[in-house]
Amino acid sequence: MEDAIDEMNGVSLDGRSITIDKAHPQSSDRDRDGGCDYDRDRDLGGRSIGGG
Repeated sequence: MEDAIDEMNGVSLDGRSITIDKAHPQSSDRDRDGGCDYDRDRDLGGRSIGGG
């Protein structure tokens, strides 16, 4: 698997350079939401920004 990661890391795909990393299992001591701030748009009065 390490050989495949090394071979594919930095390869151009559709004009973009891709980065390949090895997945690691999540530890049980992380926040349930993964540390993400899901209430981040509360300061905007509920309006979302970005996206498409």
